[in-house]
Amino acid sequence: MKKSIFAIATAVAAMFGLAACDGENPFGNINGGNDLLGHITLVTSNPQNGDQPYGEGDTLNFASAMCNINVTVENSIAVDYGSLFVGTEANLLQGENANITYPMVGLNLRDTAETTYEVNCPVDQVSFFKTIDSTNWRSLLTENQPDLGNIVVLAASEHALYIGYAGTIAITRFANMGSLVKGSFNNVKAAYITEADIEAMSIEEVDTIDIEARFPHIILNGEISSRRADIQAIIDQLDEQAE
Repeated sequence: MKKSIFAIATAVAAMFGLAACDGENPFGNINGGNDLLGHITLVTSNPQNGDQPYGEGDTLNFASAMCNINVTVENSIAVDYGSLFVGTEANLLQGENANITYPMVGLNLRDTAETTYEVNCPVDQVSFFKTIDSTNWRSLLTENQPDLGNIVVLAASEHALYIGYAGTIAITRFANMGSLVKGSFNNVKAAYITEADIEAMSIEEVDTIDIEARFPHIILNGEISSRRADIQAIIDQLDEQAE
């Protein structure tokens, strides 16, 4: 067990550019709970309007959570900045490779500032469903799309997910590479939507929908302690799953 934990520490240290040689543990006493890959913890409340994976008072522990600035580059010029967070129950890394498992949680925020972000993805717009029907929901996380606002995704499986449509994400500390980024979920309302729902919405003629009347929904509260690192391997893996 100690060897496997140290192997993960070594891989992460390489990503951060930290020293990890001659048996040195770059994060100190990992077995003492030093949040090597970060974590995100969510507590659910007020489930409404039908069957869904989570109920009242469920605690979801994403014991591996990493993040970084997500940059859009056009013609070798950075044109857009956001911040991407990904959390999973299993280790996000296997050696130097990404390990995307479900359930997972992801955030794509429109800035990198220490501030409060309104969760304002236009889930009540049919055009939104048409967009993710043609591009796959994982693009909500990997691509900076300013017109879609600040995005929260809780994927219960590859084919069913919660999408946030109200509430806030407070980022209280956006630290340097290798450090923990801190924050919280505050009364984030999220609708439970399946891929079948997305396919059906793409052919509807209406422009808007009553999201709370149409889909099961729930409220998420919790805390973020996410390790900032080079997460390109994670982005690449999400992109591959979207193909």
